[in-house]
Amino acid sequence: MNRYYPLFLDIQDKTCVIVGGGAVALRKAKTLKEYGAKVVVVSPEVSEAINDMVNAGDVKWIKKNFTPPHLDGAELVFACTSHETVNEEVYTAATERNIQVNVVDNLELCSFMVPSVVNRGDLSIAISTSGKSPAVAKHVRKLLHKTFGDEWAAYLDIMGRARKAVLENIPAQKKRSEIFTRLAGSDLLKLIADGDMTNALDMAEKIAGVKINMENQTGGATT
Repeated sequence: MNRYYPLFLDIQDKTCVIVGGGAVALRKAKTLKEYGAKVVVVSPEVSEAINDMVNAGDVKWIKKNFTPPHLDGAELVFACTSHETVNEEVYTAATERNIQVNVVDNLELCSFMVPSVVNRGDLSIAISTSGKSPAVAKHVRKLLHKTFGDEWAAYLDIMGRARKAVLENIPAQKKRSEIFTRLAGSDLLKLIADGDMTNALDMAEKIAGVKINMENQTGGATT
């Protein structure tokens, strides 16, 4: 069995095609949309939930049986039908066009795998067993959920803002590296976990030696 190279891919405004209109297709469509993709569903019929996404303008629906030209211009392709022959046709058409393709529940017809993921704001932790045991990947995901709590979203938000402020105000590369190392090794995360955001920000600013802009603060936990 192949080992898969871990990679985070920017799919913002990229076309991702899903062939199929059921529950699996719905999950794929929701996730792809979360990451800014232009989602296209190819299927003669779709579930009510997918139809709601179509009506909301979140998904484009091609109400037809699959044909290879439906993949033209796609960045990623997912085959989610219950028909093995259709899934194989999708795989063949995608590989002929050098498009990365994932056929659900068929490792031999996948050029990429979708990992189990834990998200905490901008922190993403991906887990893969190279297809050997999705159940183990889910178990590890549950363990990581307990280890990495909601505080990591706010922590990474402050760290990102601190980095931006340091890069804008401190020209010396060596000094920057020292600051980033001290921030990462500080008690900043513990203060945030304790709900003490005021002292957390004060600590970050003292270590950074610059003012950190916390306007339009974002960050939250997603799963």
